[in-house]
Amino acid sequence: MKRPFTLCASICAAAAVVLTAASLLTSGEEAKAPAAAPAAGGDGYQLVVPLEALMEVVNGFFSKMPEKLKAGTKDDYKLLKRESLFIAEMGNLVGRIKGHSGEAEWRAAAELMKTQGLAMATAAEKKDTAQFESLHGKTKGVCKTCHDKYRD
Repeated sequence: MKRPFTLCASICAAAAVVLTAASLLTSGEEAKAPAAAPAAGGDGYQLVVPLEALMEVVNGFFSKMPEKLKAGTKDDYKLLKRESLFIAEMGNLVGRIKGHSGEAEWRAAAELMKTQGLAMATAAEKKDTAQFESLHGKTKGVCKTCHDKYRD
C-alpha cells in the first residue's frame, strides 16, 4: 500500500495539472501547450502521475456534477463546462499512455470519454440540463465499462 503522504502528493499534483489545464481550456484564449512527448520506444505517452491518482481526481468532480447541475447557477454551468472539458482532455491523454496506446479497445474507450466530455461541455454551455443529465449518465456507463475491463 502506498504511504498516505505519497498518495496525497500525487493527488495534489494531479489536481494542480487538472486545474491549470481546465483554466486554459476555458480562458477564451488560444493557448498552445507543448506536445506530449512519446515514451521511450514509441509506445505512447509516459504519465508522471499514476493513472489511478488522475482518475481519483476526475471521479471527485465527476460524481458531484449532478449536484452542480441541480443548483444551476451561472457559475455552476461554467464549472460544469470546465470539468467536462477536462474529462475530454483526460480521454485524449489516456488514449495515448504507455502500455495501452496499441490496444484498440482502450483507445476506443478513451475516444468515447473524450467525445462524451466535449458533448457535456456543449450542453453545459447551452445550460441544457436534460441533455447534460443524459450525457452524464452515458459517460458514467463508459467509465464503468472501461473500469470493469481494465481496472485492478
